[in-house]
Amino acid sequence: MLRYFNPLAVFPPEPPYALHVVQDGARGLRVAWDPVVGATHYTVESSSDGKGFAEVANVTATSWSTG
Repeated sequence: MLRYFNPLAVFPPEPPYALHVVQDGARGLRVAWDPVVGATHYTVESSSDGKGFAEVANVTATSWSTG
């Protein structure tokens, strides 16, 4: 749709695949994923109800931890 209005528009990269969540320490979680070609950073979002999401981190690595 973006290219219809702007033929030079760049599409965002695909979302990461192979998402893994494991316990990290006594109370934390570690989220990891496979790298996405073309991605320069990843935005990690969290939700307490599964509806409203808020950004909690912006990382260049392919993992993030709450702990």
